[in-house]
Amino acid sequence: LAGPEEPGYRTHKMASYGFPLEHQVDAWIGARSVDFLQNYSRDNPFFLWVAFAGPHDPYNPPQELAAALDGLAVPPAIPATADSAQFRPGLIKSHLGGSAQVDLHDFPATAKA
Repeated sequence: LAGPEEPGYRTHKMASYGFPLEHQVDAWIGARSVDFLQNYSRDNPFFLWVAFAGPHDPYNPPQELAAALDGLAVPPAIPATADSAQFRPGLIKSHLGGSAQVDLHDFPATAKA
């Protein structure tokens, strides 16, 4: 199994990715970036921005990397409970600056239907 059908996928309990490491998105992005650098004509200046997707949830490493954790105690993720609500304001505030220079401070704190 790999992905959403695997036990633990939606609870962040180390569901594995069923493809080899070289097919994992960050490995692919890295390899394409290295290919560009190795094959680019050095006659012209360039700017290369490489943006890796990980790490973020779901944390589903390729099986070969997940197997390296066998037998190790992996701490559980912070559950989304009333007890963990103390973490949410800081997380939300940290994201208000947005990405790509988008300022989200003027958006309402709650969605309106």
